[in-house]
Amino acid sequence: MKLSIQLKILIAFSVIIFIGLSALLFVSYKLTEQNDNSIINADMIATKKNLDQYLKQYFLINHLDFTGASLISQAEDISVQLSFAIGSDVDIYNMNGNEMSHNPEPGYISMKNEDLINAMKGKISYATVTNENGTKVSLSYPIQVNNANIGIIRYTKDNVTHELKTPITVITGYAQAMKENGFSDRNMYDKAVFYISDESRRLNNMVVELLELSEVSSTNFKYFFENADIGELVRQTCEEMQIKAKKYNIDIRSNVPENLFLICDRDRLKGVLINLIDNSIKYGNVNSSIEVRAYREGKKVFIRVKDEGEGISEDNMEKLFEPFFRVSKKVSRESGSAGLGLTIVKNIVEKHGGVVEVQSKLKEGTEVIIRLEDDFLC
Repeated sequence: MKLSIQLKILIAFSVIIFIGLSALLFVSYKLTEQNDNSIINADMIATKKNLDQYLKQYFLINHLDFTGASLISQAEDISVQLSFAIGSDVDIYNMNGNEMSHNPEPGYISMKNEDLINAMKGKISYATVTNENGTKVSLSYPIQVNNANIGIIRYTKDNVTHELKTPITVITGYAQAMKENGFSDRNMYDKAVFYISDESRRLNNMVVELLELSEVSSTNFKYFFENADIGELVRQTCEEMQIKAKKYNIDIRSNVPENLFLICDRDRLKGVLINLIDNSIKYGNVNSSIEVRAYREGKKVFIRVKDEGEGISEDNMEKLFEPFFRVSKKVSRESGSAGLGLTIVKNIVEKHGGVVEVQSKLKEGTEVIIRLEDDFLC
C-alpha cells in the first residue's frame, strides 16, 4: 500500500524530532556529568589538602616522629581521628595495599579499587561509582616523608554530589561550574544557586558557633549575673523551641516549680537550654517527647533535659564535650553544625560554678543534667 505524501512528511518529521530530542538528552547528560566531575575534582583537591594538614597535626600533637613505623602502629587511631575531623571514612594502608587501620584479611584488594591500585604505584588517584543511590567517591594517595612513600591514605565519601564535605568546597565548586557554563544551562544554574545558598547558611552557622565558643571561653568576657527566675526561663524557652519540634511531631514538656530563683547570667543560661533542646530535637525520634525539668535540692539547682532518641554509646560518651565532635551525622536529621554545642554548654555552666553530666542508654534516649550552685558567687 502506497503512503500518502502527508503521511510520509509526518513520519519524516517524527524521525527528525526523535533524533533531535535524543541528541538534546545526550548533550544535557554530558553537561551534567561534566559539571559533577568538576565539583568532585575540586572537592578531592580540597580534601587532600585537609587530610595532609590533619595528618601532620596528629603527629605533632601526639609528639610522634612522622615515620612509616609510627604510621602503621598508630593506623587505627589515625583513622578514627581523621574520620571525625573530616566527616567521612578515612583508612590507612601499607604500600602493598593491605589495610592497617581495621585489620581486614591481609592481601585482599578489590579490582574495582582503581584509586588504591594507583596509589600503590605512587600516584594520586580518585574513582567514582554512580548508581541509583547517588555517587560514591574514593580518593587514595601515597603518604610521603623525605620523598619516600611510607603508606597510603584512603578517603571514601557516599553521595558526594549531593552532600559534599565542607561548605566552602561546595560553594567554590558550584561557583566554578557557573563561571564555566554561564547561564546556558538553566538546570545547572538553579542547582548551583540552591547549593551555594544552602552551604552559605551552613557556613554561617559554623562561624556563629566558633565565635560563640571563642566568646564564652575568653577570660575577658563579662557575665551579667542577676537574680533570675529559672522556672520562667525554662517554660519560655520550651515554648519557643516547640515551634521547631512540631516539624517532627515532638512534644516538649516542661516541669518546673514557681519562684525558682538563681543568681545567673539569664541570657547565657537560655543559650544553654536552647543548645540542649535543639540537640534533643535533632537526635530524638519522630513522634516522641522531650522532658525539661528544673528543681532545687538544698543549695543546688538542677536542670535536666531528656529525649527519647537513639542514645549514645559508651565509647562516644567520653568525647561528647570535645570541640568539633559529633556523635553521628547519619543519626542527626539536620546538618550545618560544627559540633561545638556541648562544648559551649560546658563552658557556660562552668563559668556559673556548675557541672554538666550526661546519662544515656542506646535505643532509649539521653538525659543531660546541669547542677548549679546557688551561692557560688558568695
